[in-house]
Amino acid sequence: ILRPLAAGAILVGLAPHAHADATKTFKAEYTFPVPDDSLKPFATHKIDAYKVITTDAGKTVLTFAMPEDLSAGNKTEVSFEEVENDGTERVLKGDAGTIRCTIPWLTSTCQVEFSSTIVPDMSKTTDFIVAKYGLDDVWLERLSAIDKFSTEPIGTVTVNGVANP
Repeated sequence: ILRPLAAGAILVGLAPHAHADATKTFKAEYTFPVPDDSLKPFATHKIDAYKVITTDAGKTVLTFAMPEDLSAGNKTEVSFEEVENDGTERVLKGDAGTIRCTIPWLTSTCQVEFSSTIVPDMSKTTDFIVAKYGLDDVWLERLSAIDKFSTEPIGTVTVNGVANP
């Protein structure tokens, strides 16, 4: 039986309870394949804030900024949302491409296939690299490695610790 509330009565407990999304930040690095051993030192890049966000709806979202050497010095944030989870591997997709990660996050290795929207403009990249490093002994190798990434934007993200335990 429903009864009207008395004047001045307070109704509690019917508003949805707001929760903040849970975010974990990890240390990680991104490595892409290169055709020559001399380019390997320029194919691994640190990712400062590799964030795994679990939303209130239970969705997993992965975000990180592309390494500046691979984005002509721009702060290019990429984001991927979970579309599949079989208990051993998660598949996440976004405008930036597709990423497949082993579980758990703390020790995950992720295979990344970036979309063409993430590929750096090599003219801007060259200007950025020369401004950042100068014309040192390895500037050509550095640019050759990045050019390889721009023609085949794939690679591996390896998580190597928690940044905020």
